[in-house]
Amino acid sequence: MSHLKKAGFISATIFLMFFVACGGGSSSDNSNNGNNNNNNNTPGVNISIAPLTLTVRVGVPGTLNVTRQNTDDFTLTVSPASGSGCVKSGANAVACTPTAAGTYTVTVRATADTTRSAAATLTVTNNQSATQGHHETISAGGSHTMAVRTDGSLWAWGSNNYGQLGDGTTTNRSTPVKIMDSVASVSAGEYHTMAVGTDGSLWAWGDNDYGRLGDGTTYIRFTPVKIMDSVASVSAGDFHTMAVRTDGSLWAWGWNYRGQLGDSTTTDHSTPVKVMDSVATISAGGYAHTMAIRTDGSLWAWGWNGFGQLGYSTFPNNSHSAPEKVMDSVAYASAGSLHTMAIRTDGSLWAWGSNGSGQLGDGTTTSRSTPIKIMDGVMLPGSR
Repeated sequence: MSHLKKAGFISATIFLMFFVACGGGSSSDNSNNGNNNNNNNTPGVNISIAPLTLTVRVGVPGTLNVTRQNTDDFTLTVSPASGSGCVKSGANAVACTPTAAGTYTVTVRATADTTRSAAATLTVTNNQSATQGHHETISAGGSHTMAVRTDGSLWAWGSNNYGQLGDGTTTNRSTPVKIMDSVASVSAGEYHTMAVGTDGSLWAWGDNDYGRLGDGTTYIRFTPVKIMDSVASVSAGDFHTMAVRTDGSLWAWGWNYRGQLGDSTTTDHSTPVKVMDSVATISAGGYAHTMAIRTDGSLWAWGWNGFGQLGYSTFPNNSHSAPEKVMDSVAYASAGSLHTMAIRTDGSLWAWGSNGSGQLGDGTTTSRSTPIKIMDGVMLPGSR
């Protein structure tokens, strides 16, 4: 029902270029064609930073892993000092959540020997990337439609029997009606709607069975009600909702009979519960499964697996209430009601799950419990 769409948002491409200042040494220490060898395997180099390339969107964090060959701590400096959102995260990582376009130098330096360092160049551009967060500016629900205009105003039309349009009525609308201003993205579920404000606030309205709005009740809401702050993206399934906060943490609420919230239970929740960290994008399946891409490009799944829609080898009638890894190098994923599609970073398209109508595209009507490659050269959302 909801998809991981990324449009119109600032993104950040991190190109990591290592250098090491090792101090004076004999000529034999620098005998690689007369130049210093800054490869991580060079003897004496005791600090490095990885991965070499990382793509993130403003508000969606990315993590740089710091490797040290001893127990020394490290210091972090960023130039310019503001806009990168980079901070030390534990003993071996730097977490970056860019807030402004520009070029930044991120340097980690060993405290025991300040001549030893590793640096990354962080380039924040206005080009959209496939690994950015879930930011829909148009979303089709069960029988209603939501759209964000270029001025940030949110408009709605279609069925309104549960107040899913958010205009304070239950009147169906055949033409767009304005709902609110200052909206960054929207996600329409079967009978409910979620919107992220430009300030990161999350708003909800419509049907509230199982607590899918996240306001601590099961009451229908006919106008937007605020749920939480510091939200980067949201995905509304039929009966559950998933949101990624600006710190990369993933939160879930609503129906959980099939474990689709991912909190290791099958208990419904009417308020957000934390599921995992380091999440870049999320897609709540129409019925009862969820897919998440972490900041390292790994794809994770949980919920109902009756048709193999999680991508695990075990099905049918299997539910998984905690995230399990499906595959690596994933740039984009979209969870349907009973099947899943993903684009890998090399542009290849993969599919799995229910296939009774040929929806996987593999030339059969056989359901698949593990990913099968469909085609190459698939355009990533926002790449044009």
